[in-house]
Amino acid sequence: MKLDPKTFKVSSHSWNKRPFNPNDAVDLAEYAYFLQNRSWKNGCPFHCEWPYSHVIKMIEDKFVKRHIMSAIKTAKQR
Repeated sequence: MKLDPKTFKVSSHSWNKRPFNPNDAVDLAEYAYFLQNRSWKNGCPFHCEWPYSHVIKMIEDKFVKRHIMSAIKTAKQR
């Protein structure tokens, strides 16, 4: 049995994914769109960073870490 080499061709498409930045309004707007629609506008624009295995959990964690320090500072001042 001979296999067609085209069947196993690796995609040469270059995906333009970027790290999620919780301080960037564009990235936050992309995530807000996902939360409202349960899908991305044009596919997920973010790559999954180590040690995460899922982009959404990565975004949630980065967002929490960004805000936790300001919440701690506010709590200490009271």
